Amino acid sequence: MICLRCNKAFDSSFNRCPSCGFEISHTESFNNIKQALQETKANNSQISDWLNQLEMKIDSLESIVKSHSEKIIQAWPVSDSRDEKTHTRIAPPPTDSVYESKPRDSIEPVEAHYGEKYEKDTKTKDKLSAEVRFGQKWLLIIGIITTIIGIGFFLKFAFDRNWIGPAGRVGLAYFASFSFLGIGEYFNRRYYKTFGLYLIGGGVSSLYLSTYAAFQIYQLIGHYTALSLMSAVTIFTCFTSIRNDSKWLSILGLLGGFITPLILNTGMDNQIALMSYIAILNFGILAIALFKRWHEINLLGFISTWLIFFSWYEKYYDVTRFWETIIFLNLFFLIYAVVPFIYYFVRESSDSIKGYYITFPNAFIAFGYSFALIKASISLQAVSVITLSYACLFFSMAKYLQRKYRKITEPSIILAGLGLLFLTITIPMLFSGHWITIFWAVQAVIYLWIALRIKIIWLYKGAVILLIITIGKSLIHDYSSIFGLRLEGLYYIGGFNHLFIERWITSAVVLCSIPVCIKLIKSNSSSFIDISRGNLEIPKISLGLFLILLFLLMNIEVGAFFYDYVNTARFASISVLWALFSIGLMIIGVLKNIEVLRKCSFGLFGLTILKVVFIDMSNVSTPFRIISFIVLGLMLIGSSYLYHRYRNRILTFKTE
Repeated sequence: MICLRCNKAFDSSFNRCPSCGFEISHTESFNNIKQALQETKANNSQISDWLNQLEMKIDSLESIVKSHSEKIIQAWPVSDSRDEKTHTRIAPPPTDSVYESKPRDSIEPVEAHYGEKYEKDTKTKDKLSAEVRFGQKWLLIIGIITTIIGIGFFLKFAFDRNWIGPAGRVGLAYFASFSFLGIGEYFNRRYYKTFGLYLIGGGVSSLYLSTYAAFQIYQLIGHYTALSLMSAVTIFTCFTSIRNDSKWLSILGLLGGFITPLILNTGMDNQIALMSYIAILNFGILAIALFKRWHEINLLGFISTWLIFFSWYEKYYDVTRFWETIIFLNLFFLIYAVVPFIYYFVRESSDSIKGYYITFPNAFIAFGYSFALIKASISLQAVSVITLSYACLFFSMAKYLQRKYRKITEPSIILAGLGLLFLTITIPMLFSGHWITIFWAVQAVIYLWIALRIKIIWLYKGAVILLIITIGKSLIHDYSSIFGLRLEGLYYIGGFNHLFIERWITSAVVLCSIPVCIKLIKSNSSSFIDISRGNLEIPKISLGLFLILLFLLMNIEVGAFFYDYVNTARFASISVLWALFSIGLMIIGVLKNIEVLRKCSFGLFGLTILKVVFIDMSNVSTPFRIISFIVLGLMLIGSSYLYHRYRNRILTFKTE
């Protein structure tokens, strides 16, 4: 479509021209006129009939205008056509006489005039609307919050000056609360819904404040009475906000509820009362989440709850309050682990699941405090109860969402990822030493399998990183710290048989995890990720890593064995191992036609020859020196035979 004001083309789906802001209805009006003229020209047979009808209508209109000119002028309605989508007034298009009597170039100033006038009117209306919205909404919210804070400071000031008795102070606070509620309900019924609901929100906040003061400051009511009253206020808030579909009523009420302990802080600690009060507010948020997807309320509750918990913990916590603290801590964690998803647990929805951004910080905050509390009061192993519980919770939620919403995978993946993370953290707490390495290797394979099945790149990368960390831990930490390897002499402190079974099982699991991962990647690469990186491929890189690791472990084990049993043959045994490994690489490289393996075999043969000539000659006794040379020579002859035997295979087959 071409804009009449700036003559630039734009998509007809816009309500205004993207370049100049000209209303699309003007362009549509002229386009309709042009289209009608074109259709008229194309259908010459109907021109005469249409002109006759037009002439009759003009004559009739002329007679009416002449006889009733004054009445028509007074009663003529003002054009107020509005766009159905935007509900904004549309400026009338120019008359036919203007269009027909002037060339197209002269139309531009007329349309520009209409566009400029409309743009000015629109800006003026937008400014007025913004001003009205600010006056109606934000002035009301600020005023209510200010009033509530004033009531709180009045209670505290009256308490400090002893002007009014405790019952009178609380009574005045309740009177102000119910006044807010009554006036708010009055305006709500009088069609001032927003004004009324915000006043109701102020009343709810004042009720929280009054009840908290009656219990925490003045001890006028007991613990259970206070909890019952606060529960009733929470239920009322949830019911009213859901019934009126008012998110801001909930926000205002809950904001007042969370501010109350800060305003009425007496400097004395009552953990059970404070944490129970916060828990009640959070159960209200959980109840709202059953019916409404109001993410702002979840975020408000999450931030307020943990801020209050942080401030209390830093000021009052000691080891004598361990059990109360750990219970409330994980209760808060459970609420905010479930809140973002509970709507989708109990209801059917085709919308994408949103608002789960609080899941990660909630889990890490709760785990961090649980770790510190349990480790200090019980033991590190006991922390595994928390991590396993978190993992089971996230796995269960992920499985439920995956079954119920098969097309919406992202929340399930995030929850499963958290479950895997806490399961990974659990392993070092329950096990020690080489068992951690074994479990990490198995987990890396499982994570990779899951990543390839559900096609999540970050989980795929995480599995690869975990596998690399596992290999590094096995070589650097396990062999030196756990199995007692000394690299300078290539021997074990406790002897070759020390932890022999555990050592070989660990090495076997780590080694086997690499080819399993290679197979998984190769079988899923076409449908998930492009594994090619230039002339290199991830499976071949992994195969190289596997061979290097195997070569190192075999050197360690062979060297340690001969150190204990035939120490004089250690150097010769290593040379024989290198020659055997070289011939193995050569055989695989020839049979599978893998050029890189054959080249590695050549390189290792070269290193073996240098070792035999310059090292074994001076350090090995004559019998073993003879064995080194004979074995190496036979291996070289055998390799040459392979090239003769499989010459055609090497020359004709493409490298895999």
